[in-house]
Amino acid sequence: RARLRTGQYLKGDGRYVHAAVNTGFSLPRNGFANLSLEYRDVEPTVRGAQRDDALTLASRGYPVADPAQTWGNAEVSHSVVGFLNSGFDVTPGIRGYVFGGGGRRTQEYGFYFRAPGTETARSSVFRFGGERAVVDLKPDSGADCSGGKILPDLDARNAEIQAFIDEYQGECFLFNELFPGGFTPRFGGDIFDISLTAGLRSSNIDGLNWDISVSGARSLLNFFLYRSVNASYGPDTPTSFKPRSYFQQEAEVSAAFSFPLAVRRMASPIHLAWGATWRTEIFESRPGDPESWKPGPYADQGFSVGSNGYQGLNPDFAGRWSRPNFAIYVDAEADLTRRLLGNVAVRYENFTTEFGSTLNGKLAALYRVSDRISLRATTSTGFRAPTPGQANLNVFRTTGFSKEHGLIEIGVLPSIHPISQALGGKPLTPELATSVSSGVIAEISEDITLTADFFQINVRDRLSLTGSIPITDEIIQIIEPKNLLGGITNIREVRFYSNDFSTRTNGLDLLLAWQREWEPTHAISGSIAWNWTSTSLTHFTPPSEITSFLGETLRDPLPLGLLTKRRQVEIEELNPKHRLVATQRYLLDRWSALFRVSWFDSWQACRFASSTCTADGISVLDYFPSVWLTDVEIGYAFRDLWQVTLGVNNLFDIARSAHMEETHRQGNLSPRSLPFDHNGTSVYLRITTDLY
Repeated sequence: RARLRTGQYLKGDGRYVHAAVNTGFSLPRNGFANLSLEYRDVEPTVRGAQRDDALTLASRGYPVADPAQTWGNAEVSHSVVGFLNSGFDVTPGIRGYVFGGGGRRTQEYGFYFRAPGTETARSSVFRFGGERAVVDLKPDSGADCSGGKILPDLDARNAEIQAFIDEYQGECFLFNELFPGGFTPRFGGDIFDISLTAGLRSSNIDGLNWDISVSGARSLLNFFLYRSVNASYGPDTPTSFKPRSYFQQEAEVSAAFSFPLAVRRMASPIHLAWGATWRTEIFESRPGDPESWKPGPYADQGFSVGSNGYQGLNPDFAGRWSRPNFAIYVDAEADLTRRLLGNVAVRYENFTTEFGSTLNGKLAALYRVSDRISLRATTSTGFRAPTPGQANLNVFRTTGFSKEHGLIEIGVLPSIHPISQALGGKPLTPELATSVSSGVIAEISEDITLTADFFQINVRDRLSLTGSIPITDEIIQIIEPKNLLGGITNIREVRFYSNDFSTRTNGLDLLLAWQREWEPTHAISGSIAWNWTSTSLTHFTPPSEITSFLGETLRDPLPLGLLTKRRQVEIEELNPKHRLVATQRYLLDRWSALFRVSWFDSWQACRFASSTCTADGISVLDYFPSVWLTDVEIGYAFRDLWQVTLGVNNLFDIARSAHMEETHRQGNLSPRSLPFDHNGTSVYLRITTDLY
């Protein structure tokens, strides 16, 4: 079978091609192989308006791109994925199997615009404070680029800038010479994945069955950044970088057994299952190009160090970390009576590292009230240990914005980094969860089914990134002499993983589904699905003040809250609490049709991604009303071999607008967080065929 899907948005961008093929064939020894291949290519979208500062720069003659900052979907290119599944007889009672896959893709998107002038000019590249930044190429010559020369101010026209560049060529350098209209870095990664599992299993029908397998997987992510600078290199800076790579490797050996145990007075045998698993996980962070992290010759003049937008990884912070663990489990399920099904499971897991061991369990039951109505309930405990990647992540990115500093660097540090510990960081521990669910399944008629399920999930010591913790000038002065950041000096906020809070999630799922078939080519089916999910914080460390940092007393105590107001909003208010999806499908001879309506409840978000949800003491918590979306598609089958479908998503081009102040300052037309695709109406064509 082959399938081709292509489409784009009505605004003329976001074109994509998605092609897939699946085929199967027989192998010797009663074997088979099934092969799937998929190719995908997605062009980016642009959903931004021109920022106010870019409009001002353009009016002063700067060659600024329009829009200067490209809000929209990322570009995905040359995505190729393959998967193989196969099986064969080894002996009359043993069957072998092999399955695995691999893929690669490139993905990239734009960062914030680096303005070449005005008060929003990029700090430590185009300006120092309120003055234009200039590189003194000959500091020992006696010439003073910033004092003795007539240096254009930040509000100067582009012609004045170019005149200065021409007159003082070789003595003084402005980054306007490289990027006269400013620059918007492009960031992305080349991603490679591969996995393979091979095993043997028995094929007994009534007795002991076993399954032994070995699995391995690898993932490599090579980051890249271009249209950027390491400002500390001055005119010799590269404009493209390879800032770092991440490598993940996993291996697993598993043995599983099952046996039906007949017990008198039970409606069915007890289906016993037990097994053991050994697993190891390796995470490796690899350093980037030296120019992406190393200070250049003009760092002492105050120019920023590292590739601007996504700093390269210093070899001092690179490393390789591993974590093995071992688990055993047992599971039993049986019809205790003709109407009651029971299930119990226990799992013991041991981490040979600092996390120790854990014991978790599950109890489940299904009660058949009648042939058409059943009740079900489950309770379980869970355990999730931090991954080596989470425990050792070390990233510096320009993903923040403040009214005082403009674009700011945010560092994500390990929780045991000295800076993190000074801000309340502790060694990570596993998060623990308990969950309860109950529901009903009712077959109202042969054509209509109703299900209702309630669930509650409590997560204790939840593993999550903290909010962005502001770093004051006083703290920066303490950090810099200690060289704790490998030369990076322009960091303004810090985040790290922590177990700082606990949550409770309550939810209810209702599903009404129906289908009616009069004949194979004349049928209808549909469903109405409603979900309510609400998450609330049950515990978190209250805000406090720190009076010392890294052993030095602070003149001004620092207000500290690991769970910032923005993170609280993201946990409790960002996701709509209610969602409804109604779908209806029709099949009439060679024609098919689909009609779908989706409703999203209201939600809230912090403007500018503000960590405090305030600006100048005023709340910037924005409320967004609920929204209805409509999708339709119609298809036609040709000669039972070809199926052609034309569809439209978001038929009425429904959108939600960002606050006007955010659009003027950052250029985004839509809120930064939306529960649905913000790009507007899209159309697609899907062609499916059976090749043989």
